[in-house]
Amino acid sequence: MDKNDISIYYQNCRGLRTKLHTLYMNILTQSYDIIILTETWLHADITDNEFIDNRYRVFRADRDLCATGRRDGGGVLIAIRRTLCSGGCALAAAAPPLPPVIDQLLIELKVAKRSFYIGAVYIPPKQCHEVYLNYLNMIQNKFLDHNTSSTTDFFIVGDFNLPNLLWISNESYGQSPSIHDFNQSHIHVKNFMTVLNCYQLNYLKNENGRILDLFITDKTDCELSSVSNPLLPIDKHHPPFCVSVASEVNHGYIRLKPYLAYCYKKVNYDIIRQELASIDWDDLFSNKKAEEAVSLFYEKIYSIIEAHVPKRKIASSSYPTWFTPELITLFNKKNRAWIKMKKYKNQSDYNLFSIYRKQFKSLSDKCYKSYIAKVESSIKYNIKYFWKYMSQRRKTSDIPSSVQ
Repeated sequence: MDKNDISIYYQNCRGLRTKLHTLYMNILTQSYDIIILTETWLHADITDNEFIDNRYRVFRADRDLCATGRRDGGGVLIAIRRTLCSGGCALAAAAPPLPPVIDQLLIELKVAKRSFYIGAVYIPPKQCHEVYLNYLNMIQNKFLDHNTSSTTDFFIVGDFNLPNLLWISNESYGQSPSIHDFNQSHIHVKNFMTVLNCYQLNYLKNENGRILDLFITDKTDCELSSVSNPLLPIDKHHPPFCVSVASEVNHGYIRLKPYLAYCYKKVNYDIIRQELASIDWDDLFSNKKAEEAVSLFYEKIYSIIEAHVPKRKIASSSYPTWFTPELITLFNKKNRAWIKMKKYKNQSDYNLFSIYRKQFKSLSDKCYKSYIAKVESSIKYNIKYFWKYMSQRRKTSDIPSSVQ
């Protein structure tokens, strides 16, 4: 794997809601460029910050329980490193709309002079062949409409739930479906791959000797491998994998802009008291409805704050609140070791990365537990630490879905 290669991690996680913290901490130990997860079981009340750090831009398709009539399950997500999103990253709409039983995402990622379509899909077991036909036709039409040059590639990744579809290795690269029956769903996959001249790379069979999770691409310079340190516990039916995609892309660096914050420690409160005392509140609220009175009250308060409370620039940080300086240093050492390992492919570099990763995991667990203990103990005396923690875990400050 070259230092500029793009690494794609995939796993069917069979539900994330009880594994959010595990996923969050394990993602911190790795440096994958793209993370694709299926069967997430997420819903709108769970924010991205609860399971992934700020290095990633997250796209989600949570299952529509009302439309599908199902109680639970499903859902897919794609997380992309922000350093890859600088050229453009947008959600591609499915046209025509697909049946709600299909959980899928299709992202158009522009990197340097190339465009990548990255798809994540979960199709439940025992679906009729029209479901596969609709999905594959949508992908095929989308790609054929936009692939006007050799600078566009695609990766379609996910759980297709076709346990009886057999795959045979090609002499040169990848695998192709072997049609030994008249299963229409299998034939649709075969036709799709023939039209787009693409390959299926996942060769990792589950404990039943089957391949349910597919990695379909038209690129001929990808390398798929098993993972020794999965982000989540492995489901016996779905071994996770990582794919290295050859690339000449320089991932770059995104510098976060500082933001302005009120500095209440430097306020002249005597002036504020005088200004508040000079307001004739009875006259201000006279003949006003409750909603109007509240609005006027806040308008006055905010105008006083704006006039008398100085502001200062606060440096933005991509690190979680509980990261200590020591942990940040170790985090950066781990990432540099990862880049060196990708570039030179030496065993010694891998060993060094493994050491840093192990040290980081151990220290990050300690720092996180210490921070949580501090938050819990401070609730009784100073509630601000608790709300600061909750704000960071629930905040959704993010770059837009489409970055230009």
